[in-house]
Amino acid sequence: MVAIFTLISFQVRAQNVEFMGVDLCGVEAKTIYDLVADRGYEYVGEDETSVLFEGDFAGHNAYVMVTDYITTGQVASINISIDEMTPKAMEDLYADLLVKFKRKYPHLENATYTDEKGVLTYAFVGDCVGIALQKRTSSKKGMKTGQLSILYSCSPVL
Repeated sequence: MVAIFTLISFQVRAQNVEFMGVDLCGVEAKTIYDLVADRGYEYVGEDETSVLFEGDFAGHNAYVMVTDYITTGQVASINISIDEMTPKAMEDLYADLLVKFKRKYPHLENATYTDEKGVLTYAFVGDCVGIALQKRTSSKKGMKTGQLSILYSCSPVL
């Protein structure tokens, strides 16, 4: 029995992803709330399963939404959204993050997908975890802006 539990724990750790240096799978959402607040992000609001923060991410204003599993209180997902970037700043940050994630998570399968609206998603996927890096451009009053999203997700650890 101990060997089975150890094997399951090892598999989860091997497939895990980190957010701000903390393994996400199995971590209590409260731990992430505190970590985000300690890094200078300001509390914006919450609903039944999500808490929203605002702060600086790589020199850009960003929103960080932490969502938990109601039944366990563990992190289900973290979504970082950076809006109103110049297209060049978006491309540069996207390229930097892509290199970082490829280097950090070579064990995760990866794939790209572009939807009908031109949103490019680069996904890193494991058995119980995933990271999606999305970029899109839009025009407002004749000016192009870029948006970048990073979504971390994980299955609950029982």
